[in-house]
Amino acid sequence: MTATPASTVAAAAHKSSSSLLFQPYRAVGYIASHVPFALQARGGEHFVTTVVGHAYHVYNCKRLNLVFVGHIGSDVSAVACAGRLTFAATGNIIIAKKRDVNVRTYREHAAPVHILLPFGTHLISVDTANVINVFDVASEELFCTIDELPAATFKVSCVFHPSTYLNKILLGSKQGALQLWNIRTRTLVHTFKGWGSGVSCVAQSPVVDVVGIGLESGAIHVHNLRYDESVVSFTQDGGPITAVSFRTDGEPIMASANTSGSVAIWDLESRRLVTVLLAHTKAVASMQFLQSQPLLLTSSADNSLKLWVFDAADGGARILRSREGHSAPPTKIRYHGSSGHDMLSAARDRTLRYTCVIQDERSCELSQGSLQSKANKQQRSVGSLRLPPIVDFDSESTREGDWDTIATCHKNKLWVRTWSFENKVIGKHELKGQGLSKLTPCGQLFRYNMQSGALGAEYGAPAHADTIVGIHVDSVNSFVASASKDTTLKVWSFGGVQRLNVKMKVPLTTTSMCRINNLIAAAGVDFGIRVFDVDAKRAVRGFGGHQGRITDMAWTPDGRWLISASMDLTVRVWDVPSGRMLSWFSTEKAVTSMTMSPNGDFLATTHIDQLGIFLWANRSMFGDVAYKILDSKEIAEGAAPFVSLPVSGRLTDEEKKQAVDYLKAFEVSEDDAVLDESESTFKSPDQISKDLVTLSSLAASRWQNLSKLEHIRQRNKPKEGPKAPPRAPFFLQTKPGLKHEFKPMFDPLAETGAKSKVLNFSEFGVLSAFQRTLLQCNEEDNFDALIELISTMGITAIETEIRSLSADNVGGDSDDPVQFLAMLNFFRFLLTARKNFELCQAYLHLFLTVHTADIARFPQLEPVVAEVQRLHRSTWTELDGMFQHALCMITYFKNPRL
Repeated sequence: MTATPASTVAAAAHKSSSSLLFQPYRAVGYIASHVPFALQARGGEHFVTTVVGHAYHVYNCKRLNLVFVGHIGSDVSAVACAGRLTFAATGNIIIAKKRDVNVRTYREHAAPVHILLPFGTHLISVDTANVINVFDVASEELFCTIDELPAATFKVSCVFHPSTYLNKILLGSKQGALQLWNIRTRTLVHTFKGWGSGVSCVAQSPVVDVVGIGLESGAIHVHNLRYDESVVSFTQDGGPITAVSFRTDGEPIMASANTSGSVAIWDLESRRLVTVLLAHTKAVASMQFLQSQPLLLTSSADNSLKLWVFDAADGGARILRSREGHSAPPTKIRYHGSSGHDMLSAARDRTLRYTCVIQDERSCELSQGSLQSKANKQQRSVGSLRLPPIVDFDSESTREGDWDTIATCHKNKLWVRTWSFENKVIGKHELKGQGLSKLTPCGQLFRYNMQSGALGAEYGAPAHADTIVGIHVDSVNSFVASASKDTTLKVWSFGGVQRLNVKMKVPLTTTSMCRINNLIAAAGVDFGIRVFDVDAKRAVRGFGGHQGRITDMAWTPDGRWLISASMDLTVRVWDVPSGRMLSWFSTEKAVTSMTMSPNGDFLATTHIDQLGIFLWANRSMFGDVAYKILDSKEIAEGAAPFVSLPVSGRLTDEEKKQAVDYLKAFEVSEDDAVLDESESTFKSPDQISKDLVTLSSLAASRWQNLSKLEHIRQRNKPKEGPKAPPRAPFFLQTKPGLKHEFKPMFDPLAETGAKSKVLNFSEFGVLSAFQRTLLQCNEEDNFDALIELISTMGITAIETEIRSLSADNVGGDSDDPVQFLAMLNFFRFLLTARKNFELCQAYLHLFLTVHTADIARFPQLEPVVAEVQRLHRSTWTELDGMFQHALCMITYFKNPRL
């Protein structure tokens, strides 16, 4: 999973004119690896940092939930934490990160670094050339170097700082001896003879001067450094010791782990073995007790992180929390349901796992019963009690709360097991065909009822002459399709009657069906793909080009693309309507299984020798992607573009730039009519086209009930009359509208400019702000200012203003209805511009409801009314035609016969 150089990308882009449709997104299902974790206590809580390939994960030990993911860019060989810094060794360099920011890079080593140890304000590192560097973290400088240790006689295998030993570190060697060094003076203080076996780990005990030393021979020595004497010694069977740890909560307990995955618990007071925990299926990479707590944290190369609690009466422990992934490469994955968040996976580790791609802590193994208690009683591993490896499985989310919705078939077994996805446990049915006594490639096909487990029907008796490689059922249970190595593809009625028998040219190896159009893709031993239409009863497409066995295929939800993967390391995207290849790329490891999300936004793949599930983003779902169909000449002349597998982490700034250059390298040239993606932020225009009806951005509550306010007032009218409020010293009047603004005191002299204080009755006809703006906009023949004013008014104020419109002018002249004419011109303006369409309808409805009788009294308004009626009728007729056309096309495309 290394980054692809820019030169390689450019060369691949030059050879192939295809665009990259699937972009690496991220990997899920990784928890831990063979690299020891780093445990740190901060703010009363403990955090553990594990290494997964190119990245490191930080988990909160309280719930073992993932709190942070840091990306390094290449394989991490060691990790350490000190304060707010995380140190990661990759190759011969050490990267210091503060959250996701690179603070410092140490390049003083000439060989790969494999040991890191924080030591106060210093960082100690050891490389494979037996060179020890001590860095000052504060000054970011090399403090000292110890390079005089000959690898032939003292190969450093571990580094440890004994408690209270100032400026001193203890070095263990592959040859078995130990040395105590003072790093400040760079002098050897003391050499411990050892026990003739390589030292693999050293741990501090609660007692000063006493440490636990684990050896490759399986022996554990509790040794006093001051007197160079062993206090007690133990031996654990199963292989070299990989980790030792002591409880610090007052109990004299020591734990030791070895390469077989077992953890031995020792009572130091009685000097006996308490119990043995079969903790992991592979070697324990790291183990440590939490400070002052009866909790033991372990990690292993089996991709698991477990927290054990010591609460048993006999001193034993049980699993309190755990985070696990597949310990063997997955063999099949499929999305479950329609959300696109849930995924099921089966692997050679004999487990069926649920993975949530958006919330990792929800991922879990589907339970096979109380295996842990059985394993403890029988002193066997949990893995040995599981069902045999799953060969194939299928699931259906419909009615999953009523009965089991998952069925699995297992290696060398004659039965099928059911599982409950809702409860994440094994089901109650074991389905077995009648008359089956041994496993043979006989081609028999049975149907069972998932609710009762009863046998429903047998197809063909037998259905095929050889092994069946694919079974498919349509979405309405009208037919069953089966494919076999006997070169036949058969279609049966759901009741068991054979409808169709298609003879292929070659034996089939795998199949995939698209339920939306009943197309079945069948791959043969000739590495070709044939697409069969069940409804048309004939083969409709054929695809060729793979140079190895096709491992899996997947359809996009719309049925337009077929994606295939092969042992030739390529993944190809086929455009079914055109019958041509749309895109292709190659990966580092061959794909073993793939599945497309129900939303079409992500492609999930599994690969050879990889424990995780890799997600690829469909770029056509997140932006404009220009691509063109590839012809056979371009495919023959060019090599498939190489794409690195997704990683579990975020990209650095440099890698983000490389990713951008990588994607740009595969863009089609301008001559091929490629759409350029604008880097500026897109801003939607006020109106896309004058031929379209544009709605306002106001909430529906601002116009929807405008004509019903009178009914609402009557309904909400109180039964008792309102009581007079208590007298107030004064009132501050406010202006009508959504903004609270105080209305200035009315001064008739300032308003009119007159000097007389004699009452003028014309002042009582003063216009409101709405009416003044309406008349002014009518004179200018532009009502934008009125629309802006209306957007700041409440629904009650708008209703009051429309009801207050009058045919009388200020001063009592009723021969010229200026306000009515201005309002009609306002409606004509809105209908002509086709903007704020719903506001126009609501205001026009209220206006005509209130003032129809008054408008009829003025003949001069008839031309304007007729124009508004014409505009309203033409606009609505055109809009209604669009609605009917859309409904007609939707009904047409929903026809299941298409």
